[in-house]
This record gives sequence, structure tokens and C-alpha cells, in this order.
Amino acid sequence: MELSELAESLGRLTDAASEAGTRVTEQEWRQPWAAGKWTRIEVLGHLVDSAAHNHQRFARALHEDSLAMPGYNGDAQVRVQRYAAAPIAAVVEAWRAQNRLIGYVLAQIPADKEKTPCTIGAHAPITLRELAFDYVAHLEHHLRQIFADSDTLKYREWRGRRRVDGSSDGVDVSRIVLATSGSLGELNPYIAVGEGLKQRGHSGTV
Repeated sequence: MELSELAESLGRLTDAASEAGTRVTEQEWRQPWAAGKWTRIEVLGHLVDSAAHNHQRFARALHEDSLAMPGYNGDAQVRVQRYAAAPIAAVVEAWRAQNRLIGYVLAQIPADKEKTPCTIGAHAPITLRELAFDYVAHLEHHLRQIFADSDTLKYREWRGRRRVDGSSDGVDVSRIVLATSGSLGELNPYIAVGEGLKQRGHSGTV
């Protein structure tokens, strides 16, 4: 999958999730997605933070030979910004706007920059290409939490053996398929949803 295709997929996902979010009630947004977990609006607030941090990572990696940036404390940022009480529409719109812009930025990454090494916190370096795919995988991971019990936006997973670059051998990955309003659209078929998160650590990196 080319980064331009990833960008297009991110755009489709952003639009579909934003539209589906308008059909989630305020009560549902304020409820934890699972017992003892963030509320749905806190999850989306975390994705707003993730978008802000990663936008800067992508931008800097485009004009630097290598990138080294700190991670961040996702739990603390959700707590101190009080996303649990934040206006729903404001958080949804912020998330939508950020990801539409990030999709545009990802589409601008030239082939000779895809291998730019990126080091986040104490984690091992990954390429800019891997960072981009990992960002969208992290986003999809959390959207599945928000919409897990929703009839308006559902995911189903296909397990196979395919590399992020599309070759037929490699690690197990999840093929993410989005079903919304009765239509079926493929999103990011070659993203190793769990793999990048396990390698880099979930909190503070994505």
C-alpha cells in the first residue's frame, strides 16, 4: 500500500467515523467503552492528542535527516484537559479536522523520505513510513473501542499473513473492514494493528 492510498483510507475513515459519531448520544459518549476504561469522549480526546503529536512528527521528519522526539503521557493529558466533560461537538470536530489535514500531509511524503528514521522516546527507531501506518493503526484500534457496540459503525477482522508492504509472507495482521450505512468499504488492508502497538508501547508513543 502506498502512502497516498493510506492517506485516502484515512480520509474515508475520518469522514465515516465523524458522520457515525453524530448518531451517538451524549449519554453514550459519556459512558466508559468498557468497565474501568476511558469514556468514549475521553478515547476521542486521546485521539485528538495523538493527532497533534504525530502531525508534528510527520512534519519534522519531512525536513530533517532523522527524527528524535519524546513520547507523551496519554493518560495524564486526557485527565488534565478534562475530556470527560468536554463539549462533544468540539472534540469530534477537532478530531475530524486534524485527521483530514494529516491525510493531506501523509500524501505529500515523497518516496525518498519514507525511510527517514524516527525515534520516539526510548523506543527503537522506525521509518517514517512505519510511523504513518502505526498512527492509523492506533487510530483504528481506538475507534473500534468507541463504536464497538454501535449499529452505525462496525468492524470485522480478517486474519492473514501479509506484510505492511503487501507481500504475502510476514507477520499476522488484521484486515480492517468498515461497514457503515449498509455499505462495505476496505480500510488499510495491510496494517499490523496490534504489532506496532506492542513493539513501541501503547501509552506515550502514538
